[in-house]
Amino acid sequence: GQYSRMPPSTEKILQRAALARQDFSEFCRFILKINPAKHQLEWIKALQAIGDNPAGQRVVIIAPPGSGKTQLVGVGFTAWMIGRYPERHYGLLSYADAVAWSRSFAIRSLIENDPAYQLGLEQARHKAMLETEENAYIEAVANSGALAEEGEPAPPPEPGYFASMGWDA
Repeated sequence: GQYSRMPPSTEKILQRAALARQDFSEFCRFILKINPAKHQLEWIKALQAIGDNPAGQRVVIIAPPGSGKTQLVGVGFTAWMIGRYPERHYGLLSYADAVAWSRSFAIRSLIENDPAYQLGLEQARHKAMLETEENAYIEAVANSGALAEEGEPAPPPEPGYFASMGWDA
């Protein structure tokens, strides 16, 4: 493959990272570390359709507390969309501004601090704005550590990087 000179586990991680950028189900598994439950599979399918062709579609998910809506949809899907379409603007609406801020912080933290996210979604800087219902803007910037020239993907990390982060292939 593209990374054939790397150890097999490193190549597999890079392949999973590339797939996570396109496939929301793989994003959930590889980046969010969530193995979707049976009841979440239909949500993922609907969200994938939106991610593949974002044209103002809407999906309503009605499920009881503890079913994974916040982590999978509110945080995960929003972060995935920001990574795929960083030039767009995203609104976060909630019944209370404290809840919207909490989710915004979780999204920002994932983008800025999670190496799997940074590897899977561009290996470069992303700048996106999150808008809460109070019209407050939070700038989310993700850096991969080694930035390439403008328009070029960052080079793959050094051998042993993934093991040092505790990642499994």
